[in-house]
Amino acid sequence: MAFLSRRAWNQGYDIVDNHEHEFIFRVSLPVYPWYKTEADVATIVFVRENTTIPVPTVYAFDSSADNVLGYEWILMERLPSEAYGNIVDRLSLGDRVDVAERIADWVDQLSCLRFNSICSLYFVPNTRELQNGRPVIQQFMGDWRHEYHHLRGPFHDLHSYLRSFMDCYGSEVYAAAQGCYRCHRRRDSEPEKEGSHQ
Repeated sequence: MAFLSRRAWNQGYDIVDNHEHEFIFRVSLPVYPWYKTEADVATIVFVRENTTIPVPTVYAFDSSADNVLGYEWILMERLPSEAYGNIVDRLSLGDRVDVAERIADWVDQLSCLRFNSICSLYFVPNTRELQNGRPVIQQFMGDWRHEYHHLRGPFHDLHSYLRSFMDCYGSEVYAAAQGCYRCHRRRDSEPEKEGSHQ
């Protein structure tokens, strides 16, 4: 196992087994416990099934931090790839155009997908079927925001979506006024995992 990369909420590790199969092991901070990992895996599956965009196969994951690591994690295939910035100087103009056209095609495929709500995707419990649920968005993350009482989705219209943002920030302003902004109260259990993710 070797360190691969670090992002705001995730760290990635490169793993090569005895048969030289290569994997990525992603470990996540508890910024949105359960929901973020569940939605990430479900979205990968959805993109694989509905587009030609290359995405990794997810071999295993744990959306609970109640494990030996103490963090949520995903074990996935590592796709053969190279960072564009590392090779761009060696690409011909035709190759660069090919890359741009392929990315444009991927964006077009994603733009053609439609949902009946503003949401993230989740698995129906104990199945591989997908359903809409609360969106995983940065404005609702942060452990001090988990205690705020406001609608978290899915949102069936833009008005309710924006109203939820306003309610969240209103709670932030109130907490700041009370002198307890970013007060990190540790909870005794994981967030509620509704069967319908409402």
